[in-house]
Amino acid sequence: MEFFTCISKLKKLLPPTLAGGIKNAFIKNDTLYFVMENKALEFEANYKLNTLTPLLKEFCKKESGCEEVKFSKIRAYSKNEPKKERPVTTFLEKERSDGKFENNFTNPVLKEKLELIRKEIMKNASKA
Repeated sequence: MEFFTCISKLKKLLPPTLAGGIKNAFIKNDTLYFVMENKALEFEANYKLNTLTPLLKEFCKKESGCEEVKFSKIRAYSKNEPKKERPVTTFLEKERSDGKFENNFTNPVLKEKLELIRKEIMKNASKA
């Protein structure tokens, strides 16, 4: 839990364009890795983090709760994730009802709603 608190503090020190593009962070083999949203942010992060590494290491040493976070290098990378295509939904069937049905509701609110549904059905039936 302290790691995530410390990472959120480190994010606040980074430029806003970088901080907003960080999806995740972890430490492996004495290297702090930032997982970025895309390749452009990855290149920018690696360029800027090379100059910021000594400052961020010093911050972790001095900040309470971040003493346990130790790293010697910082790297950024991005995962190639295929774009998720959203299915396009269209109503392909023609309206089969003509809107001729009984409205047996006694509740006036429900009766009015069913009449609105009837109007939509009749409007869609005329388009078919």
